[in-house]
Amino acid sequence: MHGFEFTKKPPGIKIRLTEKQLERFEKLKNDTGADDEGEVVRQALKLYEYCVREHLAGKKFFVQGGNGEFKEIIELVQVT
Repeated sequence: MHGFEFTKKPPGIKIRLTEKQLERFEKLKNDTGADDEGEVVRQALKLYEYCVREHLAGKKFFVQGGNGEFKEIIELVQVT
């Protein structure tokens, strides 16, 4: 039988946040029911990656208000 043995921690990142950003991060973690901070980052990365890919393909993002009107939301990346 073959297996894997990790002799060191997998790669990671360190993020510096202001107090306000940390509060928003914690609220997002609580609102989404994420198990830990890493899950918040992984899910945010997945969504951001999708949005960037679609934006680069020429697509736009809209939100629909309660009155049925659509409003374009801000661009996530600048295409040069």
